[in-house]
Amino acid sequence: WTNFAPITTPLTEGVIPDGQSLAQTEVQATMSPYGGYVATERFMTLTAVDEVINDAVGLMGQQGGESIDIVTRDAVLLGTNVQYANSKTARNEIEATDVLTVEEIRKAVRSLKKANAPQFMRGGRGYYVAIVTPEATYDLQSDELWQDVAKYSAGERIFEGEIGKLFGVIFVETTLGKVYEGEGAGTPPADVATTFIFGEEAYGVVDIEEGGQLRTIVKPAGSAGSQDPLDQINTVGWKVEGYAAKVLQH
Repeated sequence: WTNFAPITTPLTEGVIPDGQSLAQTEVQATMSPYGGYVATERFMTLTAVDEVINDAVGLMGQQGGESIDIVTRDAVLLGTNVQYANSKTARNEIEATDVLTVEEIRKAVRSLKKANAPQFMRGGRGYYVAIVTPEATYDLQSDELWQDVAKYSAGERIFEGEIGKLFGVIFVETTLGKVYEGEGAGTPPADVATTFIFGEEAYGVVDIEEGGQLRTIVKPAGSAGSQDPLDQINTVGWKVEGYAAKVLQH
């Protein structure tokens, strides 16, 4: 939706003002299918100590979830509102000592507020969300103002992966954060890690209504007909029929 501009002209008694119209900005995204599978021999599943099929289902589910996370992450990386540590102006200027600090978090919050970025709401209070790597978490947790989940008020809802909050930002940790290896400054060039800090409706995702969610597919030996004439091969896989992610607010 397009926000309405403020109205500063007073109403005139007895005069009905002109109405306003809702407006939207169209954002297009192309959905694509994703999936993968692993094949196992039936003989192995009959003789192995471990339950091979069950293990394969777990591994495929993990791969599928991580794959969709990365597809979403890479779409969000196309956002154009970028802040570099220590007031640097480009990725190739970042050195190994330019780490995520509390000051950088405060700068990001200031930028979001100045842009009127809508906040998420929880318990009647607004907040932004940061997605950070374990390295960034380590750097931030030394600050005395850091509040981890153990200090939250009773009954406060917690996101999966949520580790704490600071200056109105809730932090969610992931090992799938984007790292630009060797694209920084120094000798050898530093790796540059990304941190996402965003408000509500910063990006959107879309999938096919029927079958759009990640599903696990198990095909037992013999189900492939003439492609498996001796009933030897089991397959376990995952698939998303169609998925896309797109930045909505730059």
